Amino acid sequence: MPKGNTKTSKAKNTKDKKAKKDPNRPKRPQTPYFLYLHEHRASIKEEHPDAKVTEIAKIASEQWKALGEEEKKEYQAKADAAKEQYKKDMEKYTGKKQVSEEEEEEGEGDSE
Repeated sequence: MPKGNTKTSKAKNTKDKKAKKDPNRPKRPQTPYFLYLHEHRASIKEEHPDAKVTEIAKIASEQWKALGEEEKKEYQAKADAAKEQYKKDMEKYTGKKQVSEEEEEEGEGDSE
């Protein structure tokens, strides 16, 4: 019996066990670098139309490293604001989820 088949079947089993993501869960906030990348990706692509995604990322990374502290603070402030909003959204999300779980438990107790 070939050993290769057992590895394949194990890989499929681990994929099946992976927990599914909740589509209602708030997305994590972007880092200052990713905020910068989002703003400048189009202009980099215009300057380098034949560049691949990895090349664009390298160019953006070099530009990010060359930025001064004052310019980076602008993106840091945006990231901090997004992080605070994320915390608020997560509090609402987890609080809402806990309430619905408590209601389910109460409903189960009434049927007995």
